[in-house]
Amino acid sequence: MLNKLIVAKNNMKKKSPLIEAAIRKLLPKVLDSISSISSSKIELTRRSIPKMVELVANEKYSYADQANVLFYPLQVLNKLHSDFDVWEKSWAIIKPRLNALKMSSPQSSIVVFYVLSLIFRNDCSQICHLVDYLASQYQEETVHVKNTILVLLEIMERLDSPIIRTYFKENRVRHRLLLDSELEITLQYLPDFTNSELNHFLQEKSFSEEQFSILVDKLSNLEETSISSESFWRSLLEKMNEKMMNFIEKQLKLLINRQERKSLSLRIEQIFKRMKEMNIEDTTCILRISTILLNLSDSQYQLLPQNATMSLVSLLIQVFCTSYETKAPEINQLFNKFHSKINKTSIDSRKEPIEVIEDICEEIKCKSIQGPLDFHFLKKANELKPELASRRERNVVVSSILFEKLASGLQSLGDRDGKLQYCVIVTIIDSYVNKLTKEELIPNYQVFQKVCERAMEGFAMYEAKWNWLFIAKKISTIFVAAKRYPELLKKLIRIVNKNKDLHAKLTSSNKEYSQMEQSINN
Repeated sequence: MLNKLIVAKNNMKKKSPLIEAAIRKLLPKVLDSISSISSSKIELTRRSIPKMVELVANEKYSYADQANVLFYPLQVLNKLHSDFDVWEKSWAIIKPRLNALKMSSPQSSIVVFYVLSLIFRNDCSQICHLVDYLASQYQEETVHVKNTILVLLEIMERLDSPIIRTYFKENRVRHRLLLDSELEITLQYLPDFTNSELNHFLQEKSFSEEQFSILVDKLSNLEETSISSESFWRSLLEKMNEKMMNFIEKQLKLLINRQERKSLSLRIEQIFKRMKEMNIEDTTCILRISTILLNLSDSQYQLLPQNATMSLVSLLIQVFCTSYETKAPEINQLFNKFHSKINKTSIDSRKEPIEVIEDICEEIKCKSIQGPLDFHFLKKANELKPELASRRERNVVVSSILFEKLASGLQSLGDRDGKLQYCVIVTIIDSYVNKLTKEELIPNYQVFQKVCERAMEGFAMYEAKWNWLFIAKKISTIFVAAKRYPELLKKLIRIVNKNKDLHAKLTSSNKEYSQMEQSINN
C-alpha cells in the first residue's frame, strides 16, 4: 500500500530537465562537502536515538545551529525531491558513493543520515541497500564504530514506515551482528534479544572468568529470560560460587513458575550431579541448593522430578555426616524442613537429624520416596582428616540405620565389589565394631549396642543369593564383640533366629555361633 502511495506521489511530482541537471551537480557536491568538512560529524549513543528518529522523520533539530550547519543542505535536497521527480537519478549517484564510504571516517554518520533521510522520504524499499552497506562495514571495525553502526540500525528500526519495520522484523540484522560482537557491545543489547537469540549467543561464545561473571550479573536482571544454553549451564555449575547459585535459584524458580517440567528435570539432574562431584567437605553449595529446594511451596516442590527427593536425601545425609560439628543449626533446620515435606501427618515438627533419617528410611522402604539409592559418600566421610571421634561415631550410626532399614535394597545393587555401597556401609560398621572389640572399656556403650542391633536387623534380611562369605565374616565380628555383654548377645541371637535360612546357615557353618546360642539357652 505504501509503495503504491509513493508511486502515486511520485507521479504527481513535476518533471524538470533543469532540476535533474541541477541535482546531478548539486548532490555530489553536497556529499563531497559533508564527507570532507571536519565539523560534519555527530556522536551517536543509544540515548540519542529518539532525537535522531525525530530528526530523520520530521526534520526536528535540537538546536538551530545544528540545522544550519549540518542539515541545511539536506533540507534543500528533501525540498527538491518532494517537488520534483528526480529520485531515480539521485539514487544512481548516491549508491556508488555510499559503497565507497568508510564508517571509520569521522563524517560517515552524517552521510548515512543524509542517505537515510532521502530513502525514508522517497523509496523505503531501498533501506536494504543502506543496511547491507552498514553490515558489510561492521565486522572489521573498532568497538566504537560498531556501536555507531548499531545505533544507526536501531534508528532505522524505529522509523514509522511499515516497509522498514517489516524488513527489520524479518531480517533482524542488528541482532545477527550482535551475536558475533565483542561482549562489551552485546551486553548493552541483551534485553533486546529474543530468548532463542540469547541462548544461541551463549551457546556459541566462550568467555573468560571476568566476562562470565559480568555476563551473569547482566542476565540476572532479565527476570523473564530462561537460559537453555548447555555450555552456559556447564560453566555456571563448574564455578558454583554465591553469585552463580543466586542465578541458579532465579532460573529454577522461573522454570517452576512456568511449569516447564522437562527443562526443570534436566537442570535438577545436572545440579545434583555437580554436587556429587564436589569436594565432600565443601558444604556451602549443598546447604544452599537444599535450602532453595526445601523453601519451595508444596505445590512447587511437586513439580520437581521424581528422583529429586532421593537425591536430596543423599545430600542432606552427606552434609550431616561430614559437617555437623560446624553447621548444626542450619543442618537441623534443613532436616526438619525435609521431614515436613515427606510426612504431612507428623505432629512433631522438631526432630533430630538421626530421627529424620530413620523416618526417611521407612519412607524409602514403603516406596514413598523413589529413586536410586546413593550413599557412596559414606566411605569418604568416614576417612576425613583430621579424625574426629564425634564424626566417625555419627557416620557409623547413620550407616547402621541405613543398613537396618535398607539392607535388602542396597544388596540388590551388588555385594561382590568392595566399592559398592552395600559393602561400604557394612565395612564401616565392621571396622567400628572390630576396633571396639580390642578396647577394654567401650566409651559409648549405648551407641555400640544400637549399631550392633541395627546391623543384625539388616543381616536378618538375608536371602540365599547374598554373598555369604562376605556377610558371615561381618556377622562373626559383631558376635565376637557382643560376647562380653550377655543381654546384647541374647538380643542379637533372637534377631538372627527370625530368619530361618540365616539361622541354619550360621549353625551349619559357624561352631562358635552354635556354642554362643547354647550358652544363652542354658
